[in-house]
Formats: sequence, C-alpha cells, structure tokens
Amino acid sequence: MSGIMDTVNEQIDAANDLNPLIKVGLSIIFTVIGYYIVKYTIVRPWGRVVMSTDTAWDDKLHRPIANRAYFFLFVGAAQLSTLWISNQSEFNDTLAPYFSAIYILTATSIASVSIKHIIPMVMDRFTEKSSVTVSGSNPLITFTLRFAIWFGGLYLALTEIGVELFGVLASLAVFSLIIGLAIQQTLGNIVNSFLLAIDRPFEIGDRIEVDGTWGSVVGTGILSTKVLDRDERLVVIPNNTLVQSTIINHARGGGDGMA
Repeated sequence: MSGIMDTVNEQIDAANDLNPLIKVGLSIIFTVIGYYIVKYTIVRPWGRVVMSTDTAWDDKLHRPIANRAYFFLFVGAAQLSTLWISNQSEFNDTLAPYFSAIYILTATSIASVSIKHIIPMVMDRFTEKSSVTVSGSNPLITFTLRFAIWFGGLYLALTEIGVELFGVLASLAVFSLIIGLAIQQTLGNIVNSFLLAIDRPFEIGDRIEVDGTWGSVVGTGILSTKVLDRDERLVVIPNNTLVQSTIINHARGGGDGMA
C-alpha cells in the first residue's frame, strides 16, 4: 500500500514540476473534457426528460440553467488551474474570495431564473380563472422574490471580497430618499391594487361610478383601473383614487347593472 502511495506522490510531484505552458495546455484539455462529460451525462439526458413532459416551464428553464452550469464548470476549472499553475500561495489566497463570490452569484442567478419560470406557473395553477385578479400581480410577486434573492446573493458575494453592503447602502441613503419620494404615488398605486383585489368592490364587467365617472370595468392593473364610459371612451382611474373615493357598484344589489 505504501508503495502505491509513493508512486502516486511521485506522479503528483512530476505534474507539479511541469512547465507552466504545458500546465496551461493540459488545463484547457481537462476543461474541455469536463465540459463534454457534463453535457452528455447531465445536460443532454435532463433535456430529453424535459422534452418528454407536457409542461412548458421546465422547457424554458432547461437552457438557462444548463448555461449557468457550464459557466460554473469553467469557473471551477479556472480556479483549479490557477492553483495548479501558480506556486504562489499568497496569490492563490488572494483570488480565492473572488472565486467564492462568483460561485455565490452563479447560484443566485440559478435561483433567480428558477423563480422567474416557476412562480408564474404556481400562481396560475392556484388562481381561479373566475375570481378577481390583478393583472400584473404575478410579475410583481416574481420581481419581489427575485429582488430578495439577488439582494441576499450580492450581500454574501460582497462580504466574501470584504465589501460591506450595508455601508454602501448607507452612503446612498439620501439618493434612495429622493427616489422614494419621486415614486411615492406609484408605490401607493401598487399597494392599493392589492387592497382592491382583497376587498373586491367590483369585478370585470361591473358598471361602477367613481367621482362622477360612469362606466364598465374592462381591466385592472397594478397602477390603475380601466373603465369604458357611456361614450365608449376609456377612462384610466389611478388605484389611489379608487381607494380614497366612494365607489358605487350598479351591478350589485339585485339590479341589472345598467345605469
């Protein structure tokens, strides 16, 4: 057994003593071999399984995750090659946090793209088609989750390389305050769209009256509600106005909904 270990150690020492250019060439060859191994043993079989299913979300998810898996492979190969080619431990120790940050961001990207394709499918499955929904709510939920994932990923990645994210955010506090004031009305409309979806004072097709405007509700969004008035004009009412105003619904209470 000791003889085998001695032989292995000799081979390792011989590999470490190779010319740096030879090491670079071998690293490229090993990386290409690793790429084809991953492609034909993981990505291709997974693709065949995905194509055999009836769902569409996994088809959309396959290529983005496969590309990120290849990127992860190349980054890992680059790190191993650097450790092998360079004999300077300080240089390798300096690069290690940056490679860790790249791994974290790659994993964050995989989680983000998964949320992008999975959440809309889940929301559509659990949302009754006959119920009142807010068009644009699914993208908003998806955006919020992806933002949270990227915030956490960036925080961990920056921490790895010694950058304090909260310190950077604190330095941007004044700028953030200005932006917040600028989009205050927009944020109010978004929040009130969910309040309207919960309270359900009207549904698509109902004839309502708001501040003297009569018409049929033809659409609801995260910023406004669209009403078609008697003159066939499309009236866009901000959700803030709806929440702060008295809404008369002529389609409820036993009537025929005609004003």
